[in-house]
Amino acid sequence: QMDWALKNGYAVAMPYTRFYAARDFLSGPYEFISVIEALKTFPDIDPARIGLEGGSLGGFTTVYAISRSDKPLTIKAAVAAVPPIDFDAAQTYYFESLNTLQPADNLRHASQDFATPYGNRMYLSMGRTKSAAWAAMSNTNTARDLTTPLLLYSGTDDMMVPVSETTNLYNSAKANGKRVNRYIYQNGPPLFATKSARQAAHGVLDSSSPVKAGRVLKENFFFYNMP
Repeated sequence: QMDWALKNGYAVAMPYTRFYAARDFLSGPYEFISVIEALKTFPDIDPARIGLEGGSLGGFTTVYAISRSDKPLTIKAAVAAVPPIDFDAAQTYYFESLNTLQPADNLRHASQDFATPYGNRMYLSMGRTKSAAWAAMSNTNTARDLTTPLLLYSGTDDMMVPVSETTNLYNSAKANGKRVNRYIYQNGPPLFATKSARQAAHGVLDSSSPVKAGRVLKENFFFYNMP
């Protein structure tokens, strides 16, 4: 999507966060905040027309960057595709629910092997014992602290991040009076019997017209909020 942004007059910054060097989950959102605050000081950047976008872990980083009560971020709009938000729900999905949803041992083990390194980074953020830190990383608490108009989108056949992550965050944000929109594309059910989470990724039909429609919706969302 960089080409679209550049062709329409937006400057683009792509932070490569230390999360990818095996840091904890919460390091990424704070690094995003630091990058954006630095960008606001650039003479050729309009600080009143800054947006943020990310997908998957980038979607997580986007949502958490605009919901840090200890370091509020002021920007015009944010878009998060297939974002994992509730860490307790994510752990339950991969290490409990998949035991039933994915009966084939090899597929279930492949899914859980994929999730394990991310789980370890969750523990770096919050510890291994369920506590207030775990509760803070929930849809409910995250929605309460959102500071920016937000567009969420995901598909029903996503096996890496269940569509419930998007719908639950949307519902919580609406209940808190936040400016949030969602787009759920119907790609059919997850293929638990034939695919692992790694194989299916964020759905097996990611090049389909519903996904393209979501991109158009995102572009219009930025145009509306950052004309």
